[in-house]
Amino acid sequence: MCNFKYYRTEKNINQLEQKIKIDRFTGLLNKTAIEYYGEKELQRLKNTELLAMMILDMYDFKNINDRFEHTAGDHVLKEVAGIKRKSMADRLR
Repeated sequence: MCNFKYYRTEKNINQLEQKIKIDRFTGLLNKTAIEYYGEKELQRLKNTELLAMMILDMYDFKNINDRFEHTAGDHVLKEVAGIKRKSMADRLR
């Protein structure tokens, strides 16, 4: 029984860690997670390996929220995230 509690606690911790790394609107890694994984991957790389990351800054995004409200802004974020996700998936095939 003690092992079961430990497993559930470990599982809950893993679930919480995932929640704090993923942006709730887009389903993509947030800035903190990108920096964390980027640092880990840079340390892991060998001299001959390269690391590529895609970070998108939506310049002046505040204007979308101000002009069309946050619901529209959330929709735009989800759509852009979907395009980004599909683009990266296509490139990895």
